[in-house]
Amino acid sequence: KPTATLISRFEYLGGDIFQEERDIWESAVRGYYSRELATHTSPALEDLNPLRISLVDSLIGEILGNGSGQSCLDCGCGSGVGSLLLRKRGYSTLSCDNDPSLISLGFAKGRLVFEETMLIDASLLHHYTGHCDTGLGLMFGEIHDFNEGMWEQITGELIMLTDRSLITTGTEQEAMRIRNWAYQCGADAEVSENSRDPIYDRWICSISH
Repeated sequence: KPTATLISRFEYLGGDIFQEERDIWESAVRGYYSRELATHTSPALEDLNPLRISLVDSLIGEILGNGSGQSCLDCGCGSGVGSLLLRKRGYSTLSCDNDPSLISLGFAKGRLVFEETMLIDASLLHHYTGHCDTGLGLMFGEIHDFNEGMWEQITGELIMLTDRSLITTGTEQEAMRIRNWAYQCGADAEVSENSRDPIYDRWICSISH
């Protein structure tokens, strides 16, 4: 926070000082860098099966239900199918991923919103956002012995920043790892099988504090 001396010196040098609410400033910063990304990064090839949209929507509706303005952090948003469905269900969405081409695709398809999206390392989530009511992590992984440390850190960040989260994986073993990490964070977690799709989001880990 700037000191009174620094502010006085800045004004003496002819600077103008503007104040704005933090959330408006953060949104503007995200929007600026998102537009830069959309301009300079070629979108990935579209690989979304249109049928998956309704399957994911059904899953979100069952586990998270509809929102009424509550914040939801879509961690590992990819090209934005989860974020799109969360917005339609009434959530105020914040999306993040570390793949610029997938994010660019999400912008091109209208699934991601400039002011709501961040290209970041999700293991450092708490540096870029505060508490969110809800978290979503579709298709976490693939999680193996050699990269489990990274996924444990990402999962921990999502759990600690949210009151409840829905995380899906491709295998039961991955879901069990996430459940154990949730326990270590002091959260409750339940694992169940999702029969909607034999490939994607096969296993569900529902987490709450």
